[in-house]
Amino acid sequence: MAPSSALRPVLTLFTRQHCGLCEAVKDTLITVQRRTPFTLREIDIDVSTDRTWFRKYNYDVPVVHGPGDLVLGKHRVSEGDVERWLKDLAGKA
Repeated sequence: MAPSSALRPVLTLFTRQHCGLCEAVKDTLITVQRRTPFTLREIDIDVSTDRTWFRKYNYDVPVVHGPGDLVLGKHRVSEGDVERWLKDLAGKA
């Protein structure tokens, strides 16, 4: 039985339009998500009503957060990175 979405880890991708690195990281996250279910939230820092993210990450996107706003990675992310994060998050659950 597949885990319910309530039990899946949540990863948040901070991104913006016309960002090649952002698209690459999103593609990596989606590839891993097909094998290992997790919830992916995407926040475009340029259009978010919470300007905190724009001020924090204007020059740093893409950024991936785990639960509790834990920064998991910035700029470049491999499938192995994502799998390791998910394994670590599952161990903390």
